[in-house]
Amino acid sequence: MFDSSKIKKHFNPAMGVAFLALILAVSGVSYAATGGANNGAHATLTASAAKSKGKTGPRGPKGPAGPAGPKGATGATGATGATGPAGPAGPAGTNASLLGPAGPAGASVLVSALKTGEHGCEEGGSLFTVGTETATACNGLEGPPGNSVTSVPVPTGVTTCNQVGGAEFTAYENKKTTICNGTDGTNGKSVTSESFEGTHEPKSPVNNPCKGTGGSEFKVEGSSTPTFACNGKEGKGGGGGGGGFPETLGPKQTETGTWSYFFRKFSVEEEAHAFIPFSFTVPLPAKLEVSHVKYVTLKEQQEKKVPGECTVEGVEGSAEKPLAAEEYLCVYEGGTKSPAAEPYFESFDRPNPPAKVGEAAEGVGTTGTVGLLTLGEETEVKSFIVGTWAVTGFEPKP
Repeated sequence: MFDSSKIKKHFNPAMGVAFLALILAVSGVSYAATGGANNGAHATLTASAAKSKGKTGPRGPKGPAGPAGPKGATGATGATGATGPAGPAGPAGTNASLLGPAGPAGASVLVSALKTGEHGCEEGGSLFTVGTETATACNGLEGPPGNSVTSVPVPTGVTTCNQVGGAEFTAYENKKTTICNGTDGTNGKSVTSESFEGTHEPKSPVNNPCKGTGGSEFKVEGSSTPTFACNGKEGKGGGGGGGGFPETLGPKQTETGTWSYFFRKFSVEEEAHAFIPFSFTVPLPAKLEVSHVKYVTLKEQQEKKVPGECTVEGVEGSAEKPLAAEEYLCVYEGGTKSPAAEPYFESFDRPNPPAKVGEAAEGVGTTGTVGLLTLGEETEVKSFIVGTWAVTGFEPKP
């Protein structure tokens, strides 16, 4: 059963006001209350319709953000998109840190022989020149005499040489070497020969073997097959008597020779000049134009820049192997001791007047020519040049 005394025990005026306010709020009636805690409560009630609300006041300022809530679960990974097209290739890079600047061109090394006593070389040697710098390499002095080698015979019947005999040699520090005799070989077979003229050549087993020139028939003992040596045809040239040199140098036939120059200057201001003869043992079929004379310097040979007129079948000529194309005379510079001089070669048919290469029409004679070699004022007081030459025959023009 409901006990109301328990409610009365805890009920007071404040609780009653609160309870009344709750009922009025639900029914849409406003309530205003004032009162004290000890002398009771005084209440004034005012009823109004729910529709007679006043205007809404302005929105108050935004309050501070609340604390962040807990992190939600990670969503599922979306599908992978399609791969985009490849971009254009960039330019090729260079590793500049590994590429140094090009070095200067090196100087050529000129080599010349030294006689005994020159440049302090008692036994001679070689002089090396680079620009204005020189160095020498002297030949070594004769060494002390060596030890004599003695020998004694090894008689036959001794097993050392398999009973054929030989000799035992003793050298330095009693070192011994034995050389044995060889065994006898088998006897050879005799060869007989018989000469014949062109009108009486053998008929068997080879019919007319020398075609009417005559020759000799050789037979080896025990063999039935002979061999023949036929007479050659009579050669031309040499005055028509057979043998000797040809009358003129034929097409693609080359003859070669050597030349040299030595000069001692008496004044450092003067140029160096020398006349150099070139004689052809076999005459040319006709003279050469001066433009067909080529002077090949030592530098051109070392740098593989020999003119095409001095190159035959792809091989460049040199002082060691002089070459010349048809209808050309090529003069090659060899060893030299004149590093500061630039040679200038002039070729002409007669020494007076001189004819410069490419300017005069004197040309080169059929039996040779004379060259005028000129060196500048920078030439050393003592200088020399040695070299070779080559000239090739040709078919003379009508």
